[in-house]
Amino acid sequence: MALFLVLSCASVWGQKDWKFAKPGVKSSAIESGQISQEQVDRYALHFWDGENVGLLGTRLLSSDANVALEAETQLVNFFSVILVATPDTASVAVSNLLDRAGNSYQSIMDIAEKYFYNVNSPYYCEEMLLRFLDHKIARVDIPEIEKSREKYLAFMIRRNPVGYVAENFEYTTLKGEICHLWDRFIECRIRLTKPACNRNGDEEVKVERFKFPPVMVVFFTADCRDCREGILSLSYSSIVRNLLKEKKLRVLAICTEGNLSSVSSIIPKDWIAGSDGGYIARHRLYSIRHTPSVYYMDEEGTVLLRDASVSSAIQFLLER
Repeated sequence: MALFLVLSCASVWGQKDWKFAKPGVKSSAIESGQISQEQVDRYALHFWDGENVGLLGTRLLSSDANVALEAETQLVNFFSVILVATPDTASVAVSNLLDRAGNSYQSIMDIAEKYFYNVNSPYYCEEMLLRFLDHKIARVDIPEIEKSREKYLAFMIRRNPVGYVAENFEYTTLKGEICHLWDRFIECRIRLTKPACNRNGDEEVKVERFKFPPVMVVFFTADCRDCREGILSLSYSSIVRNLLKEKKLRVLAICTEGNLSSVSSIIPKDWIAGSDGGYIARHRLYSIRHTPSVYYMDEEGTVLLRDASVSSAIQFLLER
């Protein structure tokens, strides 16, 4: 089953309206493919050779804006390298940096979260942030209470990641029916037909497998203006409307906070509307961090797009 899941909430948890430094000249050669993968990996592993990483944090926190920007840009250059390095190399490179960080450790962690966890960042990559989070979580010299944020972020990033089957959840429709995400589709997965006999007279059970259409699920809060605009944008999107008309997409709108009936008028009639009653938040099933956030799952329920904006989701549909 393909599932297209949109989550909306009033604000992006833990994120600020940051300005992001631009990478320096060195990263352009990597992005343009002018150097080989082997060269990229070597560059990542030796990026901080000869650098006093322990002073990086002091420069990042400098009252001199130019010094702080120069230090942040240097770190961003490193980010641009590890993002195109092989996964194993990126992990080692991150450890090489953090192992030498000293007093710069937390400053580097904060900058990494800023660039890899903020959906507005040009370097948004939760998988890369996990390498930084796991490093701190694994440190035995840091009290557990000081790791609470990192543990929470790592936990939420690992919920419904790309490449894994999306988790089920409960919701109540406007008619008061209690349903679950996969309820409407389970019967379509495997249908056992009436037993037939083969040439030898033995009974056989024929198994027919059905693919059901993609599903777009919209999580929103009733009093969120951005959520309403997101719903309207999706409802007016030609690609969404065409897919619905061709029965190649279903849309499920889930209200996570507030009165669903107060916004039911803007939800298209060919969508399914419901309220989760706080189920998602209580069970921490999905990371709902921005307004709105989009998930897309394939025919088997596997997440292909996670925590994206409405515009990114529409572009994703167009490209597919």
